[in-house]
Amino acid sequence: MRDHGSLPVYRCDICDRAFSDSSNFTKHKKVHNLQVVVCDVCSKKFQSKLSLTKHLEMHKTTEPITCPVCFRVSHTESAYRKHVKRFHDRVVIKFKCHYCGKKFDSIREKWDHLWLAHKERKHKADCPICKKQFRKDQDVRTHMMLAHAIVKKGKKKPVKKDDIEQFLKDNPPLEETLIVYE
Repeated sequence: MRDHGSLPVYRCDICDRAFSDSSNFTKHKKVHNLQVVVCDVCSKKFQSKLSLTKHLEMHKTTEPITCPVCFRVSHTESAYRKHVKRFHDRVVIKFKCHYCGKKFDSIREKWDHLWLAHKERKHKADCPICKKQFRKDQDVRTHMMLAHAIVKKGKKKPVKKDDIEQFLKDNPPLEETLIVYE
C-alpha cells in the first residue's frame, strides 16, 4: 500500500486488512456480518454491546436537551449543537442594492435589478447606431441583429465584435461612439 504520510490507516480487527479512508473500511466491516446494536433512547448505532452499554450510562447521567425553536430532543450536547448549526444557524447571503436596500439571492439578480431599476451597469454597452442603452454586450449584439438586421454575411449567427467593427467602418455613425467590450 502507498505511504500517505500523516493520513490515518483504518485496520480491520478481524482480518487485519488496512484501508486509507473510513467509508471503505465501514463497507468492509459488513463483510464480516457484524451486528449493529441500536440505542433505544436516541437511535445511535454501535458495533458492540459493550459500546452500547457504556453509551446507555451516559443517558442515565445527562438530561436530554430540547431545542427552543423546533422542540426537537437531542440526547447529547454535540447532537444538539449539530442540530442547531444545521437547521437554525443558516447564514443566508443576500446581495444588497446600495441604492434602495433591496436584497437578492444571487449577484446576477442584483445586477439585473441595478440595471432595470437604477440604470447602473459595469461598463457602457450602447448600440452604436441608435444609441439605445443595454447592460451587456451580448444584449447589444442581439439588438443589432434584430433591430438593424446586422448579421454575418450568409449566416444567421449572432453579431460578433468584428462584425460590429466592420459595420461601423462601412457605415460610420453620425457622431463619435465609444464601444466597450468585455
